[in-house]
Amino acid sequence: MRVTRQPRSEGAATRGASALLRAVCAGIALLMAPGAAAAAEEAAAGVAPAKAPKKKAKKRDPERVAAALRERYPELIARYPSLAHYPSLRALKVPLEGGQSSAILRGIARAFAEAPWPSVGKWQRLAYIHASEPAGYTIWREGPELLAPGLYQLGCMGAFLEATRLLWLPTLEFEQIRECVPDEAAGAVCDEDESHLGFSALHHLKKLLPGDPSGREVAVVAPTTAGLKALLGGDTTDKKLQLCAVSHEARAREDRRYFHHVFVVDPRSGGDAVYLFDTTGKSGISYRRFSPASLSRYFRVSLAQNKMFRYDPKTAALHCLEMPRPASTVHI
Repeated sequence: MRVTRQPRSEGAATRGASALLRAVCAGIALLMAPGAAAAAEEAAAGVAPAKAPKKKAKKRDPERVAAALRERYPELIARYPSLAHYPSLRALKVPLEGGQSSAILRGIARAFAEAPWPSVGKWQRLAYIHASEPAGYTIWREGPELLAPGLYQLGCMGAFLEATRLLWLPTLEFEQIRECVPDEAAGAVCDEDESHLGFSALHHLKKLLPGDPSGREVAVVAPTTAGLKALLGGDTTDKKLQLCAVSHEARAREDRRYFHHVFVVDPRSGGDAVYLFDTTGKSGISYRRFSPASLSRYFRVSLAQNKMFRYDPKTAALHCLEMPRPASTVHI
C-alpha cells in the first residue's frame, strides 16, 4: 500500500482528499462556524454549550508523547492500539479498566481537549486514526494516507470510530465499515460523494459488533421529541447505547439523501437526561447533555444548516443501531 506524508498545509491535504467522507460532516465546518445559524438554533433549543477545548493548550511533540504513553500505559495500548496516538490517556485509564461506558465516551472528549483544537476553517474533518500500518492520523484516498505529524484532531466519523473501538471493537479499522450498502427505501445510494457512508457504517457494525447479529436492526427513528422519547425509554437500569446517523435531502444535489453525521446517543439513567457524543468543528469532540426536545431540534434543524449542500430540515431522518453496553460495563 502506498504511504505518503502529507504537507503541513491543511489546505493541501484537503484539496487532494478523495470523494470519500466529503459528505460525512461536510457541512459541520459551516454549521459550527462562529456566528453561524447553528449556534442560534442550539441556543433556541436550550442546548447547554459544551466546554470548549483548550485553544491555547501547549503544543507537543507527537513522537515524544506516543513514547511516553507506551511506557506508562503498555497494557491499555496493547488492548486498544489507537490509544498510542492520543494526546493524553489520563481521562481514560480508569473508565477503560472499569468498563464504564459513559465515562469512556466522556473520557475521549476530555483526552482531546488537552491538545490544541484547530479553528473551524483549519479543522481536518476527514481525519481518523489508522491503528494498523500505516499507523497514525490519516485521511482515505485509495487507502489510508498519513497526515502531517502533530495533528490531534478527528472528524465526526473518526471520533465515532474511536467510540466503537473503545467500547467494543479495539482493532476495528475504517476500511471495514466504508463499503457501500445501498438501500433504495432508505435513500442510500452508492455515488462519488459517498453520501451513503453513515448508513453503510451502521450496517457493517450490525454484523461486526459482539454478540448474535441476527436480532439486530438498523431502525428508522422519527427525529421528533416523541420519537426520541420512544427510542430512549425503558428501564433506567438497562438503557442501551444508540449508534446513529442523521440524514437530509440536499437541495443543491438534486434532493439526493446524505447520511452526513454519525454519533452515539447515551440515555444514561435518571429522568430524561440524554447525552450525545459527537464531533463538530466548533466544539471539537464533545459529550453533551440534551433534553429529547433539544436533541430533536439539533438533528432536524441545526445539522441541516449547510451552504454547500443546502439540506432540507423537513427531510431529516434518523437511523440507529441499538447496542447493549459492553459486558464489563458499570452503568453510571
